[in-house]
Amino acid sequence: MTDQANISLRDDVLRGCAAIAEYIGEDERRTFSLLQRGLLPAQKEGAVWVSRKTRLDRHYELSNTPREHQRG
Repeated sequence: MTDQANISLRDDVLRGCAAIAEYIGEDERRTFSLLQRGLLPAQKEGAVWVSRKTRLDRHYELSNTPREHQRG
């Protein structure tokens, strides 16, 4: 997790499905599916998925879901 009080916007932004997948500890294909279904806090900028580490941290913190989503 990130230290939200001391993180700059530049260091907080994750650009691309691969970067998001690496941050949450999930494979890229599964992450892409989660992004498409709106199950992760992210948006598309053109053709690129973009999210913030702090938003992802908060998402997992509030949902009590492990970073590796339960398969189901």
